[in-house]
Amino acid sequence: MKKINSLILLSFAVATCPMYAQVSFQKGSIVADFNGALGIYNTQTKDLTSQKTGADKAATRMLYFGGEYGVLNWLGVGVRMQMNSFIVSKDSSQTYHSNGTITDNYFTPSVKSYDFSVLANAHIIRTKKFDLAAGFLFGYSSLTFTWNDPNNTIGKGGGTVFDIHLNPRLYFGKHFGMNLNIAYASYNYSSLSFTSNSQSNPDKISLGASGMAYSLGFQYRFSKFEK
Repeated sequence: MKKINSLILLSFAVATCPMYAQVSFQKGSIVADFNGALGIYNTQTKDLTSQKTGADKAATRMLYFGGEYGVLNWLGVGVRMQMNSFIVSKDSSQTYHSNGTITDNYFTPSVKSYDFSVLANAHIIRTKKFDLAAGFLFGYSSLTFTWNDPNNTIGKGGGTVFDIHLNPRLYFGKHFGMNLNIAYASYNYSSLSFTSNSQSNPDKISLGASGMAYSLGFQYRFSKFEK
């Protein structure tokens, strides 16, 4: 009888141990993160007037910061703001003058976007020093092309952003740690408007981009680890 009682007590202790052990994420946790990232995307464009399509590749440098709140021990929701700067090369154009001469113009375009998203994470593994989160985000993205050319060509528009990500987090103490984020991201801009000094009516195109994004950064947990 004593052996049976001991076995029951041991089984109860093992079953309830995770409830009282120190964990890196739980209900009521507040975690803020700041990351630098690199995204590599396949892009698809479509001229909404001529219906011509095209495909290319693009790479972007990213910085983002956000916060997450634990609504359950294993579930967190949050927000993120992300700034994207696309890697572009120099471009050129020619200006034809009335005297028959031609001037070559060289310039470096600037392509930037800002994302505002909400996210949800399931915290699959939670220990004192390690937290493995997997989830998704969805939000709005504002994109601006500035060609910096003599015709002052500018393109603007908004669209949606969606990603599925895996986010392992390592803590060095009660609050501070580092994290890696691996995501498959997709952008959709249904109508971008391009204007310049040399045209009266704007050109409109749609742009889609999808690919992988890799980031490394830091997170800070505001609430203390609790038993």
